[in-house]
Amino acid sequence: MTPLVTKSPLILWYRQPAYKWVEALPIGNGRLGAMVFGGVQRERIQLKEDTLWSGGPKDWNNPQAKAVLPEVRRAIAVGDYAKADELCRQMQGPYNQSYQPLGDLHLDFLASEEYGDYYRDLSLDEAIATTRYAMNGAIFSREIFTSFPDQVVVVRLTCSQPGHLSFTAQLSSLLRYITDIKEDTLILKGKCPAHVEPSYRGDVPDPIVYNDHEGVTFEIHLRAIAEGGTVIVDNDSIRVSSADTVTLFISAATSLNGFDKSPGREGQDPVVRAAKYLNATVNQSYETLRQRHIDDYQRLFKRVEFKLDGEIVDAL
Repeated sequence: MTPLVTKSPLILWYRQPAYKWVEALPIGNGRLGAMVFGGVQRERIQLKEDTLWSGGPKDWNNPQAKAVLPEVRRAIAVGDYAKADELCRQMQGPYNQSYQPLGDLHLDFLASEEYGDYYRDLSLDEAIATTRYAMNGAIFSREIFTSFPDQVVVVRLTCSQPGHLSFTAQLSSLLRYITDIKEDTLILKGKCPAHVEPSYRGDVPDPIVYNDHEGVTFEIHLRAIAEGGTVIVDNDSIRVSSADTVTLFISAATSLNGFDKSPGREGQDPVVRAAKYLNATVNQSYETLRQRHIDDYQRLFKRVEFKLDGEIVDAL
């Protein structure tokens, strides 16, 4: 999938949704991020958090490495590099652990398969992803960004005709999880494996190991604020019916408590930070959150501008 050429060099835009992960549009704030697929009947927003890894702290030193080193040197000295390489493997420590996917937010719309004027883009100037299409005589639009100052993912859904926004929002994860509700918030509570074998090791027994006492725990909190219509939160979803405008707020946190503490036995409670981020933002206007995000992002993004003069065709 190739982005179309526009008059703005700072916008990537497309005329169809993403069908593969590599076609989705990335947003993030360094800690919390998302890949936006831009679906019509079903939107998928794949979430990530930078401290979500399998495993926990351990001694990575190999006590046998020092004894093997003289043998490696002798093999190199006589030109037996194959043997030196084989001996070096005995000096290595254990395999590193694996980065884990946080989860998915799915938005299922009451939409027909017929739609037109589809457009999605990523503004590199503002770090905002947009999806827009026409259906049944109305224009539906979604904006999404990840705010660094507020530490939340914000999704804004609008429609040109009042009362036409109806959808169901659900959270899921490839990791072990349960869902819960607290008042008007949908919560996903998950746990990472205590150990994951790297994929490059091939077919090994028990490549993924869970342990009740080890492994990072995490939470995703989702809340919907609607103008018009109704919002119902049940055990595993948020249902929005006949709304004019909807803003979704997504926060997340893990139990990581430093490099030297077990995230399972000595970790932080992720519910505290996830709730703190969410509660600090839901009462603020979308315009305020959006502008604060843009101001913060552009303070860094606009420090340097590099431009190659010439026509677009020549530049390609």
